[in-house]
This record gives sequence, C-alpha cells and structure tokens, in this order.
Amino acid sequence: MLLLAASITCDPKETDYFLTEQTLIPFGVLEGLVSSGGTPIANATVALSGADTRSTTTSSTGLYNFTDLPAGAYTVTPSATGFNCPISQLMLIAHQKNTLNLLCTPQVGRIDGTIRLDLQVQSGVLVTARQGSNTVGTGTSTSNGTYSIPNLPPGLYTTIVTPPANSTCTPTQRDVTVQSNQAATSNFDCTSLPGNISGTVTVNGTGQSGVAVTISQGSTTVGTATTGTGGTYTVVNLPPGTYSASITRPANTSCTSETQNVTVQANQTATANFACTSLPGAVSGTVFVDMVARAGVSVTLMQGGNTIGTTTTAANGSYSFANLAAGSYSVGINPPADAACPSNPQAATVQANQTTTVNFNCVAIVNEFAVTLDNPSPSYRHIVVGVSSETCTGMSTNPAQPGGTWTTMWTGPGTVGVTSRSGVLDATGKATDRQPINLTGTYNVNASVTAGGTTRSANGSVTVTSAAGSCPPPPP
Repeated sequence: MLLLAASITCDPKETDYFLTEQTLIPFGVLEGLVSSGGTPIANATVALSGADTRSTTTSSTGLYNFTDLPAGAYTVTPSATGFNCPISQLMLIAHQKNTLNLLCTPQVGRIDGTIRLDLQVQSGVLVTARQGSNTVGTGTSTSNGTYSIPNLPPGLYTTIVTPPANSTCTPTQRDVTVQSNQAATSNFDCTSLPGNISGTVTVNGTGQSGVAVTISQGSTTVGTATTGTGGTYTVVNLPPGTYSASITRPANTSCTSETQNVTVQANQTATANFACTSLPGAVSGTVFVDMVARAGVSVTLMQGGNTIGTTTTAANGSYSFANLAAGSYSVGINPPADAACPSNPQAATVQANQTTTVNFNCVAIVNEFAVTLDNPSPSYRHIVVGVSSETCTGMSTNPAQPGGTWTTMWTGPGTVGVTSRSGVLDATGKATDRQPINLTGTYNVNASVTAGGTTRSANGSVTVTSAAGSCPPPPP
C-alpha cells in the first residue's frame, strides 16, 4: 500500500472569495383564504406585484398559495366575479410562511318588474322587498308599469305588491333570489275587483216582480236576473266596463226605455232602473130598455169620489170610455124617465190593454098617479097688511108618490123674487109651496110631480083681495 501525503495551503480568508448573507436572495411563502361573509370564494384571482409579479386562482375552498417569493413589499390584488375585493399591501418576510386572508363583499343586485292591471301597465303601484320581517327596499311603478328596487345584497327576498285601489293581485307576494350584479325579476298581474248592476223595475210606480233582466256586452250575455219583491234585481261580479241592461217588458205595459247603457266601475254598484206604465184599458157597454137599445142616456164613470168622465149613449145605445188606467171604477147612468134600471151603478175593473164591458138592462115602467092641489088649495094670506103677502098651495099625489120631485111655477101681477121652486114629496106624497107677492089680483100656479119616470101636473089659481085669506102660516 502506498500512502501519499500532501498538504494544502489556503490563503487567508478574504471577503472577495466568500458570499455574505446580504448577497443571498431570501424567499418566503404567501398563502391565505379569499372569502365573503365567511364563505370561501372559489376561482377568485389573486395577483401580486412588487418584489415579484405573479397570479394564481383560489381552489374550490377559496385557498391560494405562492411559494418561493422573494422577500419584499407586495401589492395583493384579488378579484372575483360578483364581488368587490379590496387591494392589500404586504411586506413578505423571508424564510416564513406569510398568511394574508382576503375579504370580499358581494356586489349588489336589484329586483325589477312590471305591474299590470287588467293586462294594462299600471303606474303608481308600490312594491316592497323584505327579508323576514325587515323591509330592505321599495319601488313604485312608473308610467310604463315598471319598477326597480336597487342596491340589494345577494340573497332571498320576498316582494310584496300593494294592490291598486279596487283591485286584487294574485299572488300579492313572490319570493325572488338576487344574485351579485344581476337583476332578478318579479312581475305582478292584478285585476280590478268586479262591480255590480242593480235597479228596480216599476209598473205605474210600483215595483214589479218576475221581470227578466239581461246584462250583455255586444252580442254576449254576461248576466241575468229576475226582479223580486219590490221589483228589485242585482247582477254581480261584473268586470269594469260598459254594459247593456235590458228587460223583457211586462205584459200589457209600455216602458220609457227597455234597454240602456250602464258603466260598471271596480268594486261599485251601477244603477239601471226601468219605469213602465200599463197600457190603457177601456170601459164600454150598451143601455137597453126592454132589450131595445136606448139612445141619449147619460153615463158617468167614477173612481172613488172622482168623476172620470161622462158621455151619452149613441143611436145604437152604446157608450165608451177610453184611455183608462188599470184599476177599479164605477159606471152609473141617469135612468130613462120611463124605465127602471137595476144594478145602477155597476163596478167595473179595468185591466191594461183590455176593454171591460158594462151593460145596463132597464125595464120600462108605467107609473099612473094624479096630482091634486089641496091641503091647502090655492089661497093667500097677508103677512103685513099693505106691505107683504104670499100665495100658497098644497100638492098631493094619488096614489102617494113619496120621494117624487115637484116643481111649481107662479104667475100674477105682483110676484116677488123667484117664481119657480122644486122639492121632494114627503113620506105621504105631499108638499106645500109659497110665493111672496105685494099686489092684489089673480095668481095662477102650475105644479108638476115626477115619480118613477112619470110626470104629472095640476093647475090652480087664487084671487087676492084686501080681505084676509085662508093660507095657513108655515110651521114654526
């Protein structure tokens, strides 16, 4: 074995031949979490500038990592879609694991929508956005029906619409999810609350039940009703708009308008009344005496105590009263002088558009009696001699005609005042008449009595002198 020995001689240590700590490049590590509100953000970009320039992307758990970074000052710029991430400054320390967590805030979104009422855009409608019981924003629809609620952090919201007056919205609230930097949509369709049409159908001012009412739009029937007690009707649940209301005219009536236009407003009742009147009726008939038509008979139509009309029978004995409102009447005649007419007057019920017949069947009568001027016979008396006097006569009927009518006529040289009088025979068929006079002379009297359609008369005279007469004074 051969052993070699050698010696190495080294120069003294000099700085020109050794690397100092200052000339070495130190490195470090930078890592951290990019998150928002405690939730990691995946695929976020983290960019470095300064001592070195690099960029990386966060993992699915939001982590990022840089190795072998030269020590020094860095600007860290994170970015993530839908988030606002602030820029951070960092002094990287060598030979260490440097940690920098980056907090981002979500970019706000908004809720947009359109409000329609009866399929037409509606302005002035309030929409509220809530989270739980907290109101986080509101919006009001503009002239084109759109609204917007801005500056909403991402999350789940409930949008609530305030229905326009007299309308309903289905639904009135919707859940909507807002995402960062995006507009969520929440539309609302509302409909006006229905209205009604009601009214009354009257005939001659009185409510008429059982009348059919039809509500239509164009040629389409949208509702029907039948009037009840008092003539009232109602058709409900009609959308706002213009309608035609019509009735089936009650029989035998005339209505001022059987069809009329009516405008229904939301949540209100429109009125359509119908006023009808019965068509006029008539009363007619014939007056007979022993089954023979009698002309010239006076006929009177009454209602209650009011005379509605009078007429006279024609040559064929007929009469007629036209244009009469429906109701109850009474028809009476002035019986012919030679006839008795039973059932006089007679009731007559007039119905609309119909003629009620009322005939009178009279029977000819012959009533023979005589009139005698007696009790007292024609005579006179002086009331104040030379000043005033009177003539008088009694009238008797045989057989007695109680209730007969009498008439006297006096003539002479000194009659005073009225010279003709009339009256009714008493229960014994008698009467007395007196005529004021102021001169002596002869006075004549004609007395006639009508009873049972027969008229009989008698004549008498008395000569007045200055002597006292035999005419008895009137009863006290």
